Order: sequence, then structure tokens, then C-alpha cells
Amino acid sequence: MVGNKLLKGIGANTMEKKWQNKEWLEEKYSKYGSTTIARECGIDDSTIIYWLKKFKIPTRSRSESLRITQNRIHNVDVDYFSEINTPQKAYWLGFIVADGSIRNPSKDVYYADFELSVKDEETVRQFANDIKYGEILIDHYRARCNVNNTVFTKNLMNHGVCTNKTGREVFPKIDKKLVRYFILGYFDGDGSIMYYERETKVRSRFHIVCANRNFLEKIKSILENEANVAFTKSSLHKKYVGSDVYELETATLPNIAKINDYFYTDCECYHLQRKEEKFKKLISHYITMPRLIKRYSPNCLEIGRVKQK
Repeated sequence: MVGNKLLKGIGANTMEKKWQNKEWLEEKYSKYGSTTIARECGIDDSTIIYWLKKFKIPTRSRSESLRITQNRIHNVDVDYFSEINTPQKAYWLGFIVADGSIRNPSKDVYYADFELSVKDEETVRQFANDIKYGEILIDHYRARCNVNNTVFTKNLMNHGVCTNKTGREVFPKIDKKLVRYFILGYFDGDGSIMYYERETKVRSRFHIVCANRNFLEKIKSILENEANVAFTKSSLHKKYVGSDVYELETATLPNIAKINDYFYTDCECYHLQRKEEKFKKLISHYITMPRLIKRYSPNCLEIGRVKQK
């Protein structure tokens, strides 16, 4: 009787440690990376690697893992981007223009990729949830959502997203009420808000980058007309001498406060909280006291004093 109980206990323990089953682990590893499997099991990645080696299951390089990821088939809401009619869709479209990509591996076949640093895993998960994609793939560096669906991808292309899009970015024709969400999405993908605080000084800088000057000209015009941002003639320029990348920037707290209001007042979509928090910290200085503001860049050019209102 005691022996039966002991065997039963051992069996239950073995079932709990499913990664110690060679057939289960081999099947899982054929579809997912070791990090994804480890997360599912609630254990460390090194444990999965140990059992892969113990079972002599050949491990993959990062490029091979990416190939496996791209060949996985997912269910997805293929019509999600057929029409940009919600703040969230406009936001994701902007983010994809900034940080997404479209591949055309063969004639009439198109895939859409959305990859971010693993620190922004939550954002990729939110996107995957919205398009009904399923489980994303994660390694030590990146969180990825690779949509191998031509219909889904062509809907994105109908709104201006294209293959080899760098320098060919297109501002979409969408409802005026949704434009700010598109710009917010693009900013979250290819923009930054920076500040450096000392006892008596705060240096600040808001900027958005793009290889297409006309695209940034459009954003500049909208922020000037809709948010009353006072850009200077030099606000839009090449990022570095000889660079093919342009940036739109401002370093004055009044401008940053106006951009904050434009982006986040009654915001109706998911967005990067860490960037919104930086806006709030900067604006707290603008509200409480006048400070000497300098451009947060390698040369730290002084641009003058901001008077408290």
C-alpha cells in the first residue's frame, strides 16, 4: 500500500515537470524558443537548455529560431486593418510605420513583422491580443509578432505601409479625429522624450525621427495647427551632418506641455506609459518654477529661459 502511494507520488511529480519528457520538449522546441517554453513552465531558460542537451536535442542559432518563428501559422483577424476607424487601430498603424516591416518572400505573398526590444514585451502582447494573434515569441533580446498572412498585410499596405519603407513612409488618409493617435503611435515607435535634472537646471528634448522629410513636415504642420506648438525654422533638420535621417525636435517646456496635452488628454488607446511619465516629470518643472532649459543633445546648446506663467 505504501509502495503504491509512493509510485503515485512520483508519477504526479513527473507529470508536473513536463519539460523532462523528451517527446514533449522536442515537439515544443520545434515550434517555440527555449525562452518561450521556460516562461510557459515557470522556470529559468537555463533549465530548458539543460534538458535539451541532456536529451541531445539539437539547439538552434538565433537566425534559425527566427526562421522557425516566421514559418509558424497563426490565426489572426485578417480584417483588423481593413479600415482605420478606432483610436487603437490608428495608434498601431503609426507604430507599424515606425517600427514594423513588410516582407515579400515570393510573388503575391506578403508577411507583416512587428518586433520590439524585450523590455517592451507588454506592447507586443497588447498588439497580438488586439489582432487576435495568439502567443508571441520571445528570446533574450526581442519580443516578436510575425503575421504570415497576405490578406492582413495587404490591408496594411492599403494604408501606405510598404516593403523597404525607410524613406518611403506615407502619412495615411484617416479621419481627422484619429490623426493624433497615429502620430502618438509613430512617436512611441520612433520618437523620444528626454530630460536631465540637476538642482537648478533641467535639460529637455522632444524629437521624432524619419528618413522621409515630407512625412515629418506633415507631423510638424499638424502639431503647429492642432496643438499650437511653436517650432522654429531649424526644428526640422538632418539628424547628423551627412545623415539620411531627419528629426523634428523641440526643447522648450511650453512646447512639450502642449504636445503632452495633444497626445494624452482623454487618450482612448493603449500607449507607452514610460514615455507619458517622462512628459509628466518635465511638465512638473514647467508648472512649479522657471528653469534654465538646454537642449538635451551632444552639444547641449542653450536655447534661453522659459518664463513661468
